[in-house]
Amino acid sequence: MEPLIRALKDERHEVRERAAEALGKLGDPRAVEPLIELLEDENLFVRYFSAVALGEIGDARVIRSLKKARKRRENKKNPYVLKGIDEALEALAGT
Repeated sequence: MEPLIRALKDERHEVRERAAEALGKLGDPRAVEPLIELLEDENLFVRYFSAVALGEIGDARVIRSLKKARKRRENKKNPYVLKGIDEALEALAGT
């Protein structure tokens, strides 16, 4: 778990993407805060995978952060990131 969380800070966006994806699959709530931080990553794929991972973890505390991320200008312009955020919000709708 800890190596994956550390990988979220790697300089290579591909590493951050895969770490976010893996953390979502693991579903461990310890990853929530680091993944929330990645909703502001410079790379759109990292933002997408972070949003999806947050939805997979299923912690309702992230709903506010996801809604805030949805309003960010660079996300509004990118349907891929919006799709990830919307998927996460949909997954969390019942929580």
